[in-house]
Amino acid sequence: FESETAERARLITLLTLDAATVLIVAVLCIRCRCAERWKGVLRGCKSQALLCKKLRELCIGDDDPIVQKKFVENLVQIERTGCTFMAMALFLRLMAIQAPLLRTGTTTHNLQLSLDVSNMMSFPLCTLIAIFPQVVAGWNLDLWYIVMQSLCIFPLFFTREEDVLNVSLITAFPRLLCGLGARSGILPILGNVMNCAAATYLSEEGNLLAFTAEACMVFSGFLSIRYMLHQNVVMTGRLKTRTIDLGAVSQLLLGFCDAVVEIDSSLKLTEDSQQL
Repeated sequence: FESETAERARLITLLTLDAATVLIVAVLCIRCRCAERWKGVLRGCKSQALLCKKLRELCIGDDDPIVQKKFVENLVQIERTGCTFMAMALFLRLMAIQAPLLRTGTTTHNLQLSLDVSNMMSFPLCTLIAIFPQVVAGWNLDLWYIVMQSLCIFPLFFTREEDVLNVSLITAFPRLLCGLGARSGILPILGNVMNCAAATYLSEEGNLLAFTAEACMVFSGFLSIRYMLHQNVVMTGRLKTRTIDLGAVSQLLLGFCDAVVEIDSSLKLTEDSQQL
């Protein structure tokens, strides 16, 4: 009885959320009929076009070679650091697998059995990167991504139908980490689409929405982090350029003035002047 009541309450909550969503969308559509609202829609389209441009830069690469070079260097560092942490996590999981083997002589454990082979293959690779980080470079980032993503996908083919969703969720964070280190932003998108398609095909019916939601979360995660990383590289480059320009202007003014100072918006000195 309690189970039926809980299921009924969950259904009512979901239907309420659906109705509220439809109502909000309807209200927004009505408000968009106003002229000023249409202007806002146009501004929104311009912002979406700018966002599409940023996504293109994340997927294909920046037009500025200096920005692209620094961005790739950061991706290499992310790949090296992520593999170091994954090596430690995989070592602990392998220890958990070995415990029942040493006690009873069997490989039966409470973890997902289908991940054992993948973990035993991933551990030496991650350990290799942790010990010799120079094996990961800008030119082979995509190759490392293909290898790591394949190790995340192939356990699905050895998993029972009822456990495919659990295995896919377990590999979500490693797939996110792999996507952050890929040089081309298109590869993580294709890799996670393949994971979603394979998991949907191999699992029980009715899990399509669950796998789609999982893929969207992975997409939003690695795209957001890559976008912030790219913006940080761009802003750092602009700051260095402005600092160099400011130094050049200061040196030029020193040829005409006795002293040159830098002030902020509140007319306070930003740093000491050697001439004062």
